[in-house]
Amino acid sequence: MRGLLCQDSDATGGDGIRRLSPRLELIHSWCAPYRVVADIGAHAGLLARRLDKEGHQVTATEITPHGYAMLRESLAGTSVEVLAGDGLEPLKGRSLDLLVISGMGYDTILKILERLPVLSKQPQIIVQPMQGAFLMHRAIADRGWHVVKADIALQRRRLYPVWLLNVSTATSNLEDPLIPTEFRGSPYYRSFLEAELAFRQKAIPMHPTAARENQRILDELETIT
Repeated sequence: MRGLLCQDSDATGGDGIRRLSPRLELIHSWCAPYRVVADIGAHAGLLARRLDKEGHQVTATEITPHGYAMLRESLAGTSVEVLAGDGLEPLKGRSLDLLVISGMGYDTILKILERLPVLSKQPQIIVQPMQGAFLMHRAIADRGWHVVKADIALQRRRLYPVWLLNVSTATSNLEDPLIPTEFRGSPYYRSFLEAELAFRQKAIPMHPTAARENQRILDELETIT
C-alpha cells in the first residue's frame, strides 16, 4: 500500500488527510455535485476517503483479493463501502450519480463500461486512462457520448487526460473524431499533442492512415499560439 500512497498523494495536510496528487485532485474537483459516487479500481482509496470526508456516499471496489484487503485496511474507520469484484459487477442493480474509472488502460475502461446496463440508472462517468488517450477519444466519438468536461493533469512530468461523460443522451459534441480538441482549453494541450506525435512517429508503422492522422496532429499544432 505504501507504493500506492506515494504515487497518488503528497504530504498530509492540516486536516490529517493526505493531499491528492494532481491527477486525483482534478478528478476530485469534478465530484462535488454528485452525492452517490463509486470509484472502480480504487487502489489505496485516497479519492474515496476524501469524498467520504466531504459527505458523499461512496463505494470503492477492487478486483483481486489482495487489492480488496489493502483497500479495506486503507479505508478502515471511514463510511466508505468497500466491495470486491470485476468492474461493475459488485454494483449490479445500484443507482449511482457518478462513476469514476481511473488509473487503467483505455481498453480496460471500455470493457468495464460495456457492463453499464447492470446499473439501475446511467450515471455520469469520469474516465482517466493511463495510456491510449487518442484511442479513448475515438471510442467516445464512436459511441456518441457527450463530453461534459475535459482537462489534462500534469503529474511528475507526465500528462493525464480526464473526461467527464454523459453516456445516457448519446449526443456527441466532439468536433473531431481523430483529434481530442476538447482539451484545447488546457495549458498542456500543445505538450499533449507533441507527446502523442512523438510516440506515433517512433512506435506506429507509417501506413497511409497513420500518415494522415499524424498530419492532422501537425495541422492542429499549427493553430496553437
